[in-house]
Amino acid sequence: MTRVLVPTDFSENAWNAIQYGVRLYQNTPCVFYLLHVHISKRQENSGDTFANGMLFELPQRVSRKKKLEELKESLEGCFENPNHRFESLQVNGLFVDGIRRAIAEHQIDLIVMGTKGASGLKEATIGSRTGEVIT
Repeated sequence: MTRVLVPTDFSENAWNAIQYGVRLYQNTPCVFYLLHVHISKRQENSGDTFANGMLFELPQRVSRKKKLEELKESLEGCFENPNHRFESLQVNGLFVDGIRRAIAEHQIDLIVMGTKGASGLKEATIGSRTGEVIT
């Protein structure tokens, strides 16, 4: 079974990436892991690790967990496919660290993610988060 990681920030770009991945692998048994990584303001400013960041922002974590579950339910309703299963993952921490952790814990085969693009750089063809993941 193919394990696909789909980072999401609940944006339209993330939704498009999820749809693309589901359609691309429509004939392949897959588990799609919907991952939301929340970076707290404290972590952005000080470089804190997962453990430190997890102590803060409990109400927001609950809200994001609900959004992940709603996203999972939407996908199950929109893409009824016996070959596919959807799982939601929520991590508080640094973006790339969260992806690395998910890859290790769930033996991920492929990452499908949306991007807004240039992030202010005309020469860039991918977003900064996508670039971080590729690197």
